[in-house]
Amino acid sequence: MISRPFEASRLKIARAAEHASSLEREIESYLTRNPVHMNVTRNVNADYLDWVQVCTEGIPVKLAPIIGDIVHNLRTSLDLLACELVRLNGGSDKDVYFPFCKNASDLEKMIKKKNFNKASPEAIDLVRSLKPYIGGNIDMRYVHDLDILDKHIMLIPSAGYLKNPGGGMGFDQENLSPRTLGSGTILASLTPNLVPDNKLPVELELIFPWRGPFEDRQIIPTFHGLVEEFSGIVDLFETRCFAKELGSDSNQSRSLQIE
Repeated sequence: MISRPFEASRLKIARAAEHASSLEREIESYLTRNPVHMNVTRNVNADYLDWVQVCTEGIPVKLAPIIGDIVHNLRTSLDLLACELVRLNGGSDKDVYFPFCKNASDLEKMIKKKNFNKASPEAIDLVRSLKPYIGGNIDMRYVHDLDILDKHIMLIPSAGYLKNPGGGMGFDQENLSPRTLGSGTILASLTPNLVPDNKLPVELELIFPWRGPFEDRQIIPTFHGLVEEFSGIVDLFETRCFAKELGSDSNQSRSLQIE
């Protein structure tokens, strides 16, 4: 039995949080295996060291469906929210969706197209204030975009260097796979922490790829932040709309319980 306002939305967000925790464990397991390292050797010139960066294990593709599950549950929570808001206003939830659009000028048209105009004026005003479009609340819009993208390609993270033992060599790699990533020479005096003939692990962070939603942002902190943000959105609608529709009539509240 669902008795709390917007409980269906909250369950979806809670599921997204569970997937985010699962993704975090998978990423930690991957990084613990030190998938990228540096081979350091002595140069013929004693003042220099030679280095080669090698990837021994690419980013696991099994991360992609977990990311897709997180995104889809967050996105679906808003459609469930929209449907409940319309039902609270006495309307049918048929073909009702949370309205997203490309820019502010399209929002009113999209509110009607997604049948969200059947919700209360308070709910519609809240959507306007949330600005679910490019140039407004970009995080909300990016979740919508990723949910669409997940239907066409796998959402595989990129890799970026968080800390390179030699210092001064960060980069972003899409489709990281087992291969030599780079090589060069460095002054030994500048890197006293480098020990020749040792494999030195390179600390990585997994980030969203370039030229896409959330580009260059770290995967795990971003998803944890989105879970909090979407929970806050549901709280906002509950505070502003649910109490407005039901008032203090507990009998009316009970009549909206879903068996």
